[in-house]
Amino acid sequence: SFDALRSAGGAGEGDAAVEDGAAEEAGVWFSSMGALSAAVCCAYQALRARRARDWDLLRKYVSAPRECFLFSWTDQEQPDAEAQAQHKEMFQGAVPAPMAPTAALPPQRLMVQEHEIGWLLGDHILRHTTGDDRLVVTTLVSSSLLSRMAAAHGVACEETFTGFKWIAHTVLANPSRRFVFGYEQALGYLVCGQPLDKDGVTAAVLMAEVAALAVAEGVTLQDRLDAIAATYGRHIMADRSVHMPPADGAAAVARLRAAPPTSVGGSDVTEVLWFDEAGLLRLELGQSMRVQVRPSGTEPKVKLYGEGIGIDPTPYLEALAALLV
Repeated sequence: SFDALRSAGGAGEGDAAVEDGAAEEAGVWFSSMGALSAAVCCAYQALRARRARDWDLLRKYVSAPRECFLFSWTDQEQPDAEAQAQHKEMFQGAVPAPMAPTAALPPQRLMVQEHEIGWLLGDHILRHTTGDDRLVVTTLVSSSLLSRMAAAHGVACEETFTGFKWIAHTVLANPSRRFVFGYEQALGYLVCGQPLDKDGVTAAVLMAEVAALAVAEGVTLQDRLDAIAATYGRHIMADRSVHMPPADGAAAVARLRAAPPTSVGGSDVTEVLWFDEAGLLRLELGQSMRVQVRPSGTEPKVKLYGEGIGIDPTPYLEALAALLV
């Protein structure tokens, strides 16, 4: 279970955290979702098999691309000659073909975008945890959907500045809250309390659990996303950049802040918010659209972010970009 994986400490405890049946499930995961999450699951099962010297099972779980797995013998193991020979053979091409998917669940290809990963993880965690002390954290330029999900589950949600260090800062600033999930739009996810930084390994393991549970329930990840959209509205994200020297970019955003537009892309601006620490200007265009702009802190460009509920924000970002020059 997810809780067992999160609480597992050493190698021995980690073995106990995953039931024996999960070994067979890893093949289903690999055929039903992307290689990253599947590789984590298969690698974990392969490490268990190697520790048990179960060579047939080990071959099964290195049937994925071999680059996903990098094994090295530890000083404590001191393998015998036969074991070393089998290990060498395994990585010289004697690897069987990947497991065939089941007839009932043909392989499907779904490019899951960065925000969608955050939505799937957030939905899964909120539905499978309890307690009114829970806390989720996101950033100003990430989707507002996580806050809607949290509100529906009675969970506190904090919005902080761009950069994962600010998510960590928010967790530390709320010691009375139990942090359960944090994400930012730039492919940063944290699904457990440690480390207080983005962690792709644990996020990949949890995505594998999300996919495995979907398979067990006879649905796909797209079905999960459609269910989220049916509950909270279909959130559509877009972004773009306008390249200009840093000083010019900061000046352009300052001009917009001093004299905010009354409309963008034909829609009235209903609220203007300025976040000084982030240098971010947010323009709300009613209940279903918001656009944001800030100068990049690392590159010579201005970044624009749009989010619409049932509306494509791209034309609004184009209109906002035209106001910068």
